[in-house]
Amino acid sequence: MGVADLAMAPGAKVRVTHETPPRYAIADILRLALGDGLCTSHVSHVVCRAKKQLDLADSGRYRFAKGKGPAPLVCTMQEAEQIVGLLGGVRAATFRATGLPQEKRRQMEDLYVMKYSFDDTAVKIGASNKTELRRAQLQSGHNFWVEVLAIFPQKGLHEIPIHKKLEALKSNRGAGTEWFDLPAADAVGIVSKLIQELEHEAAANAPEGA
Repeated sequence: MGVADLAMAPGAKVRVTHETPPRYAIADILRLALGDGLCTSHVSHVVCRAKKQLDLADSGRYRFAKGKGPAPLVCTMQEAEQIVGLLGGVRAATFRATGLPQEKRRQMEDLYVMKYSFDDTAVKIGASNKTELRRAQLQSGHNFWVEVLAIFPQKGLHEIPIHKKLEALKSNRGAGTEWFDLPAADAVGIVSKLIQELEHEAAANAPEGA
């Protein structure tokens, strides 16, 4: 399977111009080949390289009827094949070797419990791959500290189910949606118990042999 097959497959999310021959949005082609996990900066970098090496000028931009923001750069299918050939990285190399669309592996997020230094009556329960950075962001610009009470490695998938189980305790004191009226002294134990319950339920409901 090549780029053309992906672009013409039923349900393919790729913008196509109404002209003969049609041209395709380069960003959409890249995401078809490498998966939705492709970051915007990588797309922009490849588009810049394509413009230089394939001489795609601004005339290669096309304003789609429902488009928002800058008009995306478009190219012919032949140019699309050349652009995919410019891509670096393991996912791109694997796509060229197999013709199969790639998916970025999602890093398992950690589950964390935080609190404000001045308040022991409410905690924040969230998920992140970079808990310390998240803590610093919450703290930045404020005259208080944010403390991490606990980190549960690779348990971020339980964030939403735990929020649902604690719905009745959701704090209404601010605009934040991940804060709960739980005493800080009890919060870690409660979250730990909920994780165990959720994993027990998942194991009990798993098909035999799974």
